[in-house]
Amino acid sequence: MSYHSVPTSSPAATPNRSSRIPSAADRSAVTFQFEKELGPPKAYAPPINASASEFADPPEDDYDDTLIRVATATNKIGDEETRSPRPDSSGAGGGGGWENSSGRMPNFSDTQRCLLVVGFLTAVITVSVIVIIADSVHTIEEGNVGIYYVQGALSDDINPPGVHWATPFVTTIEEIAIRPITDTLAPAPAVTNDSITVTFQGIQVLSDIHREKLVDLIRNYGSEFRQTLVFDRIREYVRTFCGKHDIDQVYNTKFLDMVPFVKQSVEKRLEELANNSIVILNLVIPKPEIPKDIALNYKAVKVQWTEQLVAQQRQKTEKIRKETDLQLALLDAEREKQVLAIELDKEILRKEGEKQQSSLQNDIVRDREQSVADVEAYKKTKAAAANQELYSEKYVQLEMARALSNNTKFFFSGETSVLGGLLNNIMGSK
Repeated sequence: MSYHSVPTSSPAATPNRSSRIPSAADRSAVTFQFEKELGPPKAYAPPINASASEFADPPEDDYDDTLIRVATATNKIGDEETRSPRPDSSGAGGGGGWENSSGRMPNFSDTQRCLLVVGFLTAVITVSVIVIIADSVHTIEEGNVGIYYVQGALSDDINPPGVHWATPFVTTIEEIAIRPITDTLAPAPAVTNDSITVTFQGIQVLSDIHREKLVDLIRNYGSEFRQTLVFDRIREYVRTFCGKHDIDQVYNTKFLDMVPFVKQSVEKRLEELANNSIVILNLVIPKPEIPKDIALNYKAVKVQWTEQLVAQQRQKTEKIRKETDLQLALLDAEREKQVLAIELDKEILRKEGEKQQSSLQNDIVRDREQSVADVEAYKKTKAAAANQELYSEKYVQLEMARALSNNTKFFFSGETSVLGGLLNNIMGSK
């Protein structure tokens, strides 16, 4: 038995924890000394048939007296310990520890019990809070949204990127990408119209979803809705296209028609199944893998086609060379024609210049002669006017008389003669 449950405030009643751990024999001696000094302890566990009155606290007087007796007994025990060492009841095997002679753990005081309970509850609460926070606080990455399954049922709430809180233990969080993403489909085998099996490797589709329709989309088709509505439908319509065409059309002549056909068919199907919740932005379908023997035939055809292309290219090159020579000759002729026309224009301009120069010279001469003629006419006019004034009728008669006076002989033929008539007119008129 232990008396650690006895309330006391005396330091002598509290064992020194730094001392060595007493053995079972020592603890028996201590117990006997306590019983000798204090009597039967009131804090002992009662028998099974004990009444409730035996558990009542002692009066204050008894309590104080008990404290004094405990202190006295403890001092005596301490004196005995200093006088003789405590035997180790564990023997050679060791391991007495804090166990008493009956093999039970010592009782703790009320304060220690409270501390243990409070510590345990604090640890439990701390761990629970950490677990709750770890299970409820979550982060949604950029480009995604968070959807929530509460007790297995899909919630209508959608959270944007960031840190969010969810009900712990009953909520399952799932991130769904809402930005356009590119997915590469698994190999898609197909059979052509002429029963040739081809395989399409690396089909890529760029798709986007409408956020406001995401919950209904997941509720109807699950979180793998792209697989159901897009990927499987693309494979379906690839097989449909191949089933309508032969190997040459699929691999060669109508290969470029496959992407528009598949894309339009899938978009029409999405409109029927998902109300255009998913948008296909781009679709890439590479050429299929065909059987090796057919591939070798295509290779041989391509070799011949390449040779034809070389011959055609050679012909085109020769034709282009001839056309180039002809164009050069035409350009030379055109150039000579233009040069000759330029020279003729130059000659015409030169002649026109000479003509204009001659005309100007003639005008100059004419103007000069006209000026001279005008001067002579003016002179004659002035002279005539002067003569008219000078040669009056009397002056003419005088001069004629002077001229006639110098002649010694005159011949007259009558008045009808010219000279007779003249003289008659001049001199005989008056």
